[in-house]
Amino acid sequence: QLLQDFVIAFLWSISPFGEAKVGIPYGMLSGANIYLVFVVCLIANILVFPLMQVFLKYINIYLLRWNFYKKSAISF
Repeated sequence: QLLQDFVIAFLWSISPFGEAKVGIPYGMLSGANIYLVFVVCLIANILVFPLMQVFLKYINIYLLRWNFYKKSAISF
């Protein structure tokens, strides 16, 4: 149960909808250790940037196959 609460808080924190505004309060309300919740949610927020960079790198290679995307991406 405790691990599940940390995973849900982590997922809320890494998502663009929740970030730390939902992840940390969820972890607190679930009864988990506040310091551990803070560290888990902080790590999730820090991981957003590298994960997005990797995702955009590979999705961009795939999307450049389409002419519409290629013209739009190169013009900016």
